Amino acid sequence: MFTQYNHETGKTTLTKLAKGGIITVAAVASLGIFRLTAVKRIPANTVGVKVSAIGGVQENTLQTGYHLKMPFIDKVYTLSTSVQTKTMDKKKQKLKLIPRKFKLKPKQTQGSSKQKVKPRPTKLSQIQSQIILSG
Repeated sequence: MFTQYNHETGKTTLTKLAKGGIITVAAVASLGIFRLTAVKRIPANTVGVKVSAIGGVQENTLQTGYHLKMPFIDKVYTLSTSVQTKTMDKKKQKLKLIPRKFKLKPKQTQGSSKQKVKPRPTKLSQIQSQIILSG
């Protein structure tokens, strides 16, 4: 059905139906691989931040929808933009919070005398460098 025997040459060849089927399967497989590696979907109530191994962090955020990226070079992080609300009682609103400065003491372990404690990032550049290093 998918092959045809040629009596003159003694060779078997694929029919047009078989060649068309192979091309169709190859096209569907390549589209599936393209969709998985080169297209990123940004859901509702989120934005995307594109980080490239070549150009760094992109200035503009990616809005809701589908976006193209370079496979294995670009990475897209999604960040929630939903609004969070909080209600407070009148009694709690009158309380004044006094900020205190705490010093973190590293935990002592048996093998070492001191452990290093990494400070939390406070600047955008520190956060971006951690995103790039962790990705």
